[in-house]
Amino acid sequence: MMIIDLSMVVRRCYAKMNFLMSSIGVKTGIEFGTLRIIESLQRKFPDQEIVLCLDSKKSWRKDKYPMYKANRGRIPSDTYYSRLNVFIRFLKCVYVTAEAEGFEADDVIYKMSLQPGKHYIYSNDHDLLQAVGVNVIMLKSFQSKLYHWDAAKVLEEYGVPPKYLAEYMAFTGDKGDNVIGVPRIKKKFLASLIAWAHANNKTISEMLEEIKTAEWGVLLKANVAAFIDTGEFHKNYELVKLGGDVEAMVVNQPTHDETFIVERLKHWEIFSLKLSAKYGVLGSEEF
Repeated sequence: MMIIDLSMVVRRCYAKMNFLMSSIGVKTGIEFGTLRIIESLQRKFPDQEIVLCLDSKKSWRKDKYPMYKANRGRIPSDTYYSRLNVFIRFLKCVYVTAEAEGFEADDVIYKMSLQPGKHYIYSNDHDLLQAVGVNVIMLKSFQSKLYHWDAAKVLEEYGVPPKYLAEYMAFTGDKGDNVIGVPRIKKKFLASLIAWAHANNKTISEMLEEIKTAEWGVLLKANVAAFIDTGEFHKNYELVKLGGDVEAMVVNQPTHDETFIVERLKHWEIFSLKLSAKYGVLGSEEF
């Protein structure tokens, strides 16, 4: 499968392409940008089935830890979410989608990646590197180029294999999600301690004790010990660890509502994509 982080794609298109609009002033950047990205991936990976993974409207992380993602600004447009709901309905007409009540798209992507077969994940969210393995490669995009992340690349970059990234990130934090780690922690030394602990079959508790008592600087050692003793590590680990208890995942097959598909493509004046040609929605201009 080509497992796509839809939330990431939509956010990127909103930030980069929201200036696009139809001839009557209808905003189309999210819609056109997302569909163009999907079609680009289809061209490059024609043998992979597209699966779009969606965020649930509610998140157990946010419910349990209200400060989770509290640093993210509000979407400035009052019409953004109503527009997004319509677009998701459209996408469900055309593509396979997957979601789970109370869970974020990242958790769903992780669970989907565990299914048999070789899969690609399209996302720039580094926490999804936890899913990388023998049969899973993550595709990150930057300036229209795709970068392939396999297990060797993760190990080279972080010093630990993908399956230990949650422990590593629990210490280093994730600014984008307002997950606060140990300030100025020495990442290479941390990675070596985590790798050593697993190589010696240490439990999580034993690993944390080794990390607390390792040869950090005086101030950093105190900060690391306090971080562990006050439960911050366990809180962060719970937040960054993907998959969790995603049991009630729903995989939706496309509805193929042709009337709605054609109506939306015409409304957005999206004429140049393969999807437009497939449904006979043709024109001379994109916006």
